Amino acid sequence: MSEARIQIAYDGDALKDGEMDVRQLAPALLAIGDLLESANKALNDDSATVSVRVRSDFKQGSFEIDFVVVQSLAEQVKLWLTGGLVAVSAVEISTLLGFLESASNVIGINLIQLIRWLRGRRVDRVEQGNGNTVIIVANDGATVEVQKNVWILSQDRTVRTNLEAALRPLEDPGIDVFEVRHNGRTIERIQKDEYDTFRVPEDDEEQLVRLKQTMILELVSPVFREDRKWEFTDGDAKITATIDDPLFLADVEEGRTAFAKGDRLIVDLEKTQSRKGAKLVTENRIVRVRKHLRKDEQLQFDFNGEE
Repeated sequence: MSEARIQIAYDGDALKDGEMDVRQLAPALLAIGDLLESANKALNDDSATVSVRVRSDFKQGSFEIDFVVVQSLAEQVKLWLTGGLVAVSAVEISTLLGFLESASNVIGINLIQLIRWLRGRRVDRVEQGNGNTVIIVANDGATVEVQKNVWILSQDRTVRTNLEAALRPLEDPGIDVFEVRHNGRTIERIQKDEYDTFRVPEDDEEQLVRLKQTMILELVSPVFREDRKWEFTDGDAKITATIDDPLFLADVEEGRTAFAKGDRLIVDLEKTQSRKGAKLVTENRIVRVRKHLRKDEQLQFDFNGEE
């Protein structure tokens, strides 16, 4: 079992007596619980579950609420035994969201900070960073490097919807601030005039993301028609992709290269995601084939350089 303790507060003239309208409080409490549950689902799928509990020591002067996030790892034990992935813990999920402070600055910027950094700008593309990070490039050319899990949370519509709902009391008169606190210190603060920044984009807003990376793909099915996609596997999952490398395609067309079962390609792969409403579409495009590896050929390749 993994456990995290977080503390949030609403502040403003309407809350100085330590009282809050139940019609404001109840939806906000549910939204916090839903936010943590949806973040856990986005990062862990079914390998772990969380429950969120409210502690009873409400404070006066503002409206401060303590939560206990309890994560069950029953399914995770099965994954450990079979060599599966390790679940993201309750503490790490809370930190990624911005509800706990990172002790070693490993997380970098959290979800709240990323949304504030974007301030409604569109994401032009996402590039692979160092290790478990990605570099986000906004449509004005500004860049920021974040943990890959922070990016995943930012793109999960359920997570974003629940975060917006948790901040909804800021729409009401007399409630001006949402704070995350830890050991008596404020670690995140969202003002009333920032609320629009945290709204979920409208359903009809299309968002494009491009992720470029060099990969080794095993060939499943070559295609010799321009209107069809090639089929590959990356070792874990099947990938379909168009190939837009004219030199490689010319070699295929003119018979200078042939394929056999088990052949692999070292490629520069561009993954594009677009969303319109609730529909998410992913397209894969190979912009360059760096090397064709025959089935029995040893792999010796510098991913950072040239062939």
